[in-house]
Amino acid sequence: MSYFYRMLLASLLAAFLIGFTGCGEKKQTQDDHKAPLVAQNQNPAVIIDVRDKSEFADGHLEVALNIPTYMIGGDISKYVKNKSDQIILYCNTGNRANYVKQLLEGMGYANVTNGGGYRDMLAKGYK
Repeated sequence: MSYFYRMLLASLLAAFLIGFTGCGEKKQTQDDHKAPLVAQNQNPAVIIDVRDKSEFADGHLEVALNIPTYMIGGDISKYVKNKSDQIILYCNTGNRANYVKQLLEGMGYANVTNGGGYRDMLAKGYK
């Protein structure tokens, strides 16, 4: 195969791969997952669903960021830059959210709330 055709093939392959990787889901950011707190406090909060990906896929809050329990320690700083930001955690029953709350507080996050389970959050007015 001539040099020209090899370069053409390589260029087409590179263009395809670059275009293909751009078709994935949007990268999550902290601002994408801020929601108003219900009731008295109107400061925006980062809502984090700590359930695994399959549980999240079965139903979640619209503004929720999905960081499974086993990934939270390594991933939280990607999404919450300021350790004083309000973070609300939830899972199925509140048990994993409580575990993650303690973990994040140990890491220096000062404003972490256990929102309980997914149904609890819906009952509180989150959508």
